[in-house]
This record gives sequence, structure tokens and C-alpha cells, in this order.
Amino acid sequence: MRVWGGYKDADEAVETITKVMKENGKLPDVLIDSYRRSLAYGYHGVTQRFYGGLAEKCPEALKYFADVEKEKS
Repeated sequence: MRVWGGYKDADEAVETITKVMKENGKLPDVLIDSYRRSLAYGYHGVTQRFYGGLAEKCPEALKYFADVEKEKS
């Protein structure tokens, strides 16, 4: 797992998800698991950026990340 350190990481994740969804119509489990862990441990603003970008560019993928809970530090 890699914690996203900035908006660029969130934007790249949104772009990757958008491309994979357009090509396959779904996301592979390994990608979902990796991004869910990053979201659980990520910075609040970066997480918001991810969800905002996903809602704008690929809303059909939101279902994969709708129930992610933040880990308590």
C-alpha cells in the first residue's frame, strides 16, 4: 500500500480508473484493494480530491469505493 501524498496521486488514480473502466467495464480486484487501502490511510483533502474527480470523470466506478472507512490513527 502507498499513501497518496498529494493531489497528483489522486488525479492519477482517477485517470487510471477511468481508462480501465472504459476498456473493461469493471475494475480488477487488485486495483480496488490497493486504492481502498490508500483511501483508508490517505490525507482528507487528497481523498476528497479523489472522490470529486471520480464523480466527475467516472461516476460508475464510485460503487467500488463507497464504503471505505478512514483508519483511526
